[in-house]
Amino acid sequence: MKVAFLRGVNVSGKNKVDMKVLKVMLEDFGLTDVKTYLNTGNIIFCGHISVTDFEQLVKEQFGTSIHIILKDLDEIKEISDNYQLSDGSENSYVTMFNRPIDNYYAVIDKKKKEDDLYQIHEDYFYLYVPGGYGKTKITNTYLEKKLDRIGTTRNIKTIRKILKLWYS
Repeated sequence: MKVAFLRGVNVSGKNKVDMKVLKVMLEDFGLTDVKTYLNTGNIIFCGHISVTDFEQLVKEQFGTSIHIILKDLDEIKEISDNYQLSDGSENSYVTMFNRPIDNYYAVIDKKKKEDDLYQIHEDYFYLYVPGGYGKTKITNTYLEKKLDRIGTTRNIKTIRKILKLWYS
């Protein structure tokens, strides 16, 4: 089982991807048990598709070039289980990257507010921002630029709901 996270998908306007159409498109590609969560690009499925093929299908169908982060469901469970910065109920985020991130503490500490908390793990980054994501300077865009990686951010509640959706 895999989970695809589409980077930069919007429910309207630029980079709009209709999740119902995407679901059918992926089933036509041969994937099974395709489920979507929210209209912001969270897809669970069984089968195999490369990131390149997935991105190409989206470009052909919707006319937009977006990046996709692909994870095994076990990795998503690990991401959920290992979040320890808070109880995960509010202002708790994970940014997942397309490849491992190294020791970037100095880069992140430059933008960190006093009460922001973070942890770096292999190819994902945990963030807890008590003041809300809109107030932090450690944004997805900042991390992508400074770490030279493609990443996409989700709140921990979304990660946990994706797991519940699969296991229910």
